[in-house]
Amino acid sequence: MKVLCGTVMVFCLFFGASLNAADTYDPNDSPCEATQKTIQSLHNAVQIWFLQNRRYPTTQEGLKALLKPGQMMGPIMQKSPKDAWGNEFIYELKKVANKPKVVILSKGPDRKLKTADDISKTHKDAKACLSASKD
Repeated sequence: MKVLCGTVMVFCLFFGASLNAADTYDPNDSPCEATQKTIQSLHNAVQIWFLQNRRYPTTQEGLKALLKPGQMMGPIMQKSPKDAWGNEFIYELKKVANKPKVVILSKGPDRKLKTADDISKTHKDAKACLSASKD
């Protein structure tokens, strides 16, 4: 238990900066880029939650699980994050090759799921969002 707790603390100290929006905020970022950075921070937060709870939040629990105290520490986040357009993020826990895969998405500026401007943590998604938002 001490090893896991120490691992969580080191992980929190190492990745803690990426969970702070002020550290990733750049006034020159487009809404698409800012949203993508938030998604990356959310992936980091989910990893910390995994270390605390020894499992990923279920699709039903979603990112709201990060608002509740874990087994070893308090909540990871104080409030539910929103994308640059004021929408909640989509969270899904999938199984890929019999391993868990966390998917976090923004519906993008059109606020519709499964369209060209949806944003995930990949760089190409922010570019597609930027292109779609210019149309």
